[in-house]
Amino acid sequence: MGDDTPAGQAATEWSSLFMADTEEIREALQTCKTVYDSKNSLLHVFFSDSTKQMVLCLKAFEWSSQIDNGRTIPLQVVEDFPMSVMQFADDMEHLYVYDSVPSDERRRGFAISRILNMGGAGTYSVIKQMKLYHNISCVQTHNIRTALYASNDMFSWTLVRSLRGASYKYYRFALFTNMTDYEAVQGMSIIYEPRRGNKLR
Repeated sequence: MGDDTPAGQAATEWSSLFMADTEEIREALQTCKTVYDSKNSLLHVFFSDSTKQMVLCLKAFEWSSQIDNGRTIPLQVVEDFPMSVMQFADDMEHLYVYDSVPSDERRRGFAISRILNMGGAGTYSVIKQMKLYHNISCVQTHNIRTALYASNDMFSWTLVRSLRGASYKYYRFALFTNMTDYEAVQGMSIIYEPRRGNKLR
């Protein structure tokens, strides 16, 4: 995905959130450390020698990835209900806990949709329009970016550089964000046109 398009630039800038192709999740979990945030029903998974952490939301049972202010895995964790206490090697004088106070600090995140087939099995379609719904206070190009990827076999994916172009069987949407806790993406609407036999009718 690393190219000079806005989507390629976003993928490069947000690459620290991704898991490398050569990295096995099972191997990473063997040396990880978990911290449970009971107030927000979140399980934080810290990986060894990495500023990246995976977060499991137990309410929605969804995974996300985030960078924790440049800190690596906690040195010590005390599981004490209703909150866990952490100590980091770069700041031995302070203890840290997760709280439920919203933060106005901008943090990067990304989301990838499941594989979508617009018109049923084996049907080609063209995406004509995409519209994103959000409550971002100050819309800037670096706050939120979208990318559309397409495939005909669900294995080889290509970046769709312009809408109303070639037709494909399958699509995935990628969303790159840089938002505060007070901002949110609420949804996306799509207008598409089916094509039978990859021909416009």
